Amino acid sequence: MSDAPSEATVDKKHGQLAVVIYVLYLGSILIPLLIPIGLVMAYVLRDDNPKWVESHYHFQAFGGWMYIGLLAVVVSLTFTGGANESDAFILAVLLSLAGTLWWIIRNARGLALAAKGKAISDPTAMIGGSAS
Repeated sequence: MSDAPSEATVDKKHGQLAVVIYVLYLGSILIPLLIPIGLVMAYVLRDDNPKWVESHYHFQAFGGWMYIGLLAVVVSLTFTGGANESDAFILAVLLSLAGTLWWIIRNARGLALAAKGKAISDPTAMIGGSAS
């Protein structure tokens, strides 16, 4: 018997790290500083992995930047409303609610696929594409 870890064990370890990033991203709803932590992890871990795991890291990095961009828009609307302050604030609240719903759905879908060991077919899809 060999003491070296099997390919399936190594593959599962990388898949677990993708799951950890999804959990960080979902936790970022309460603690926003978890977004950059997950983003850095996705970038650092994205190379030299099985293709299905790489698809998750790419999906996570793309989604992290999209959500940061959305948060920047919401913050700018909140604080620079100008003459239409109340309209800008209402728009910021609506964008924030829609963005948070999108973030939850996107990461829950990715988490479910990563837990099953399935790839994201289109990592740049807004919701998550289908399993490949």
